[in-house]
Amino acid sequence: MEPKETSAIRKVAIFGASGNFGTPITTALACCFEVTIVTRLESGSLFPPGIPVVRAAYTVPDLTKALTGQDAVVCAVAPAGVEHQTAMIDAAEAAGVKRFIVDDFGWGPRTLTHGLPEFRESLQKRYIGWAHAAKCAEANPNFTWTGITSGNPIDWARTYPRPDSILQLIDNAY
Repeated sequence: MEPKETSAIRKVAIFGASGNFGTPITTALACCFEVTIVTRLESGSLFPPGIPVVRAAYTVPDLTKALTGQDAVVCAVAPAGVEHQTAMIDAAEAAGVKRFIVDDFGWGPRTLTHGLPEFRESLQKRYIGWAHAAKCAEANPNFTWTGITSGNPIDWARTYPRPDSILQLIDNAY
């Protein structure tokens, strides 16, 4: 099957818009794209004014309806929401979304736990999203995906006081 002619991405939906990664991503996207925030029905989060908010059950039919007309989706949900990413990907593909950015900021597709077994379960859930997006893109040439690994958010993490820890920055952390 040949991919259809591609056009510019203008309309971008974001999941996790109120989170630690989602808030700055939403702000950055809003300057240049038509952004829509997609959130859970029961979410009590506050969102920036002027950006449309669609509340939906995290089921493929409801998410497909919410994502219809979007060109791209950015998934920046917190670890507790990552388990819904497969439904988000399936809905995006069904809605005709061209590009899906998987939730993986700070981790990477092959990150080892580096002796931190407490991260193993979270990483395994994230890998499911990478693998599912790749499988969908392989089967559907009109659907593409991207994984962005930005590295762990040191500036954000160091705002949490830990009296029993020492943070040593080398070369101003750059």
